[in-house]
Amino acid sequence: MRFFSSFSFLLLLSTPLLAQQPGNYPTFEEMLTEFFSRYDVSEPANNHVVFERRPNGYFAVVVEWDFSRGKRELFYRFSNNTYAELKLFTRGDGENAAEKAQQYLKANSFDAGQFSMLPYFGYPGWYKDVIALYEKKDSLSDWELNALARSYQNARLSLLQNISGYSDPADQFDLPPGRHAMTRTQVDQYMDLAKKGLHAYDRLRKQNPDFMTPVGPVTTKYSNEVMDVFVQLLFHQDESTARRILEPGLYDPYLLSSASNLLKSCPPDAVLFVWGDTDTYPLYYLQAMENLRTDVILVNLSLAAVPRYLSMVYSGPMTAKPLKTALPELYFQELIMWQKDLNAEKSDLPVGIETFYSQLPDTSLYTAGFKNQYRVFSFLPDVIALSAPGDSLYPGMNISWQVEWVVDGNYLFPEKTAQLDLIYANNWSRPLCFALTCRPDAWAAWNPHMALEGLVYRLYPQSLEPVYQIGDGIVKTEIGYRLWMEEFEFNTSSKITPFDKAPFHQTNFIAGIRLAQALWWKNGEKEKALEVARSLPQRLPNVMDPWDRRWVLVLQLLGELGDPDLGETIAHVVLTNYETGLIGKEAAETDKAFVKESLRDFAVQYGKKGLKKRCEKF
Repeated sequence: MRFFSSFSFLLLLSTPLLAQQPGNYPTFEEMLTEFFSRYDVSEPANNHVVFERRPNGYFAVVVEWDFSRGKRELFYRFSNNTYAELKLFTRGDGENAAEKAQQYLKANSFDAGQFSMLPYFGYPGWYKDVIALYEKKDSLSDWELNALARSYQNARLSLLQNISGYSDPADQFDLPPGRHAMTRTQVDQYMDLAKKGLHAYDRLRKQNPDFMTPVGPVTTKYSNEVMDVFVQLLFHQDESTARRILEPGLYDPYLLSSASNLLKSCPPDAVLFVWGDTDTYPLYYLQAMENLRTDVILVNLSLAAVPRYLSMVYSGPMTAKPLKTALPELYFQELIMWQKDLNAEKSDLPVGIETFYSQLPDTSLYTAGFKNQYRVFSFLPDVIALSAPGDSLYPGMNISWQVEWVVDGNYLFPEKTAQLDLIYANNWSRPLCFALTCRPDAWAAWNPHMALEGLVYRLYPQSLEPVYQIGDGIVKTEIGYRLWMEEFEFNTSSKITPFDKAPFHQTNFIAGIRLAQALWWKNGEKEKALEVARSLPQRLPNVMDPWDRRWVLVLQLLGELGDPDLGETIAHVVLTNYETGLIGKEAAETDKAFVKESLRDFAVQYGKKGLKKRCEKF
């Protein structure tokens, strides 16, 4: 069944206002608007012009046909706060300048975010100019400290790889493939920058612990930074070197309990795919510092594009059993992308995975990708068939001895090819799981072969129920109930903050309500369903995160299960949250009609006259 047809998981992505740039010069958006008011650029504009903010001003840079950077001109000079006339760009009529600026910002959202957080950005080695600007100053604002810390972070990472195309090539180490790649001198240089970045974040968290970064409060960012250094050293060097950066006391109890619940959701020797910073680093922390579920191998979907990281994953980090692979060694040395033969006729006939894999060692079938940054294997079929042994099947479901993996789109990147290889090479012996914090496109190729177990989707070879969005599909209630009622830990003392805690909080809600619904609607286990439903307001209390329209599902289920009184209590809290402004104004305006109608219907159905009267005034 489709879950939450009226609720978008995008609510997880609500964004607070981050601190804005200081200074008297125009913001990035203001500069863009001025540029498009003067000059015409072919659409899409980001394919023809990019911008840099250097110590002396904003530069407009021509993008060449091969997307390399060409000539640049100074467009806005900081010394006299004036715009200059550009010769590299054609004068235009200035129509729709603000709209064009917004389109450019949307197409370059990452860069736009960086410009809002940094004094200089958009060119190779920008971080060195920021460090030179701030590192010797004793007194820095919150914004400046954050900029300094981010610059040290980028300087550190630029030693190992090109970060978003803005690393100075002169900074990058020449490393051999695989682990144990760095010399002692290189490790020391890397650690020196890591410690300087951590020192800047530490100054910031002491100065303003509530300062908001793109991954949550700076207190979380500091912990994530420690663990990023750890993980980078884990796959570039070795575990003993990586452990040198670890320190006790990272992460607050809420993030640790949430990370623990994710790991507990995995079956033994599982491979768990995770998405972002705070569904990755706290899990690594628990494994490294508390030896918790080190049998589970974590795979961050962004890092999975790095061959060196995949090599570490397959080796079995931190006492996990190694994984088998059927991929050639080349895949752990270079970035490889699979591409369909765009000239071939589309076919729905599956190609056996053994036949497909037999071609992979043939190096003549690979071509160079854009600017030789990767290789392309151009014989990807539309459908790949995998066999499945009987002991990997979902109990009680129809037997299916073959899975047809339908390739969505024309390309597959390493985070997807690794999923296929892990199943094939390990013959389904290592359970493949996806954290609920992942975006649905992370598992799209496996739909409908997944079941919800605790806080993860686990892959099975049979066709189960479709999973289009988080919360859909079959719920494995026996496992879910045991985890939810006996093993999971819920910290209820923290305030839910965006980016770091909000995704965990929302997925906890989804997992809990879906478990209660499945226990009642699918199994008819009324007492267990009521037990789980009653636990939701206790484990996700209103003081942590104000209850909103989602809680209509909880009170409706409580009514069905014979506890409309608790449902009424929840309804009154929801109304109070909207009436007192605890729910954001935009959401409140969108939700009002739905909330009013749903709560009024509940009141009428269960004879709650006071609630009905209040709904009529809402």
